[in-house]
Amino acid sequence: MKAVTPWRPMRELDTMRQQMEEFFEQLSGRFFGPGEREHSLWGTDTLVPAIESHVDKDTLIIKADLPGIDPKEVSISVTGNQLTITGERRRQEKKEEKDYFYR
Repeated sequence: MKAVTPWRPMRELDTMRQQMEEFFEQLSGRFFGPGEREHSLWGTDTLVPAIESHVDKDTLIIKADLPGIDPKEVSISVTGNQLTITGERRRQEKKEEKDYFYR
């Protein structure tokens, strides 16, 4: 005789959600480049860019790879020991007919 195990739909839904996130993470890695995608509880995704940092004398130098973002529209703030860099990459749709080119 088999033991009866309780059905836990929320656990099954959470497992399915994790599997879907892993699948889309693998898929999106091909499109978004060296940065990594960070998921928010609010359903929005954030692209975390590749960052390089080093100290020169008493100065911390940080270089962030922000392709497609106008440097004038980048906002940088420091609160305590947290550095925040924000910007928005605008989608530019480009189409060329004949030997089709889409960007």
